[in-house]
Amino acid sequence: MLEFDTRPNDGIRTLAETDKAMRLATNRATNRGLRFARKILVRALSARSGFPQKAIKGRRRSIIQRAVGSNMFGMVWQGTNAIPAGYLGKARQTKAGAKVRSKLYPGDFVVTFKSGHRGIMYRTGNSSLPIKERTEEIDHLVSRSAIKRMVDSRMNDWLDQELSYEFDVKPGRSI
Repeated sequence: MLEFDTRPNDGIRTLAETDKAMRLATNRATNRGLRFARKILVRALSARSGFPQKAIKGRRRSIIQRAVGSNMFGMVWQGTNAIPAGYLGKARQTKAGAKVRSKLYPGDFVVTFKSGHRGIMYRTGNSSLPIKERTEEIDHLVSRSAIKRMVDSRMNDWLDQELSYEFDVKPGRSI
């Protein structure tokens, strides 16, 4: 008569522990991949638009929904709304108007807000009020399909690399 011991040994994990370990390893790899995708996305938008990466990524323009628990999926969202011109660099007042980096806004003026932020404003009518903050559009400067293709091509290779790292190099870290 043959007997089998179904209790886990010290070196062997149970099926539930292995499943949990795989889920956690996949979540870690996915979350690292999402951060990597955001980095690629911000760099691509910055290169195509000429705006600094800090202006594109900052002020809640880039959001990552992480993979947590049994949800092994995540999402990167990048906003492409207009960016206030004051965030594109140091705003300077000149005789001709306001200037940020090498771009001149004729007739505009620099305002320092209570928070310390320096913005570029312009008058909407002939009187002194109302005024609006000058913005730069980013949406028309980028091709969404080209950036999506670039991110997708890099992400597949990178995610394979991260998953193999999690399962081969760091298998004991999972629990």
